[in-house]
Amino acid sequence: MTRRVHLDRTADTHREELGDGDWVEIVGHLTVADRAAISRANRARVNERGEMEFDNSRATLTTLKRSIIAWGGPGFCAHPHEDERECAFHPEADPTAAHNGCKPLALNDEVLLHLDEDVSDRLIRAVNRRNPTPSTEEDANP
Repeated sequence: MTRRVHLDRTADTHREELGDGDWVEIVGHLTVADRAAISRANRARVNERGEMEFDNSRATLTTLKRSIIAWGGPGFCAHPHEDERECAFHPEADPTAAHNGCKPLALNDEVLLHLDEDVSDRLIRAVNRRNPTPSTEEDANP
């Protein structure tokens, strides 16, 4: 299958429903530059004791930064949802209805670094479903 070169990364995106009204918009493909950045982030480093170590959090952060275009829903809202009202940015929400000033959290390093592990895992699984690693693709299509 021949793929076109997309200079606009948002031209081919996919919305992945995560449950509980949360969603994430993922790029349709990772570029060579994206995969190189993820690979660089996942390299082993020598610690102060001279031992090799891996820091998977750097690769996870880079993967999320390179893959996610947007997110929304109550779980990604900048304001708490104590009253369990639906986030105004959820696709099914009535855009004319009054809301509590809800808006999605900024998609930046600070927020990504402070995600709960289960949220981070859900996002990585969504990204991997949309953009499997080359080795996974080769295993699935020998």
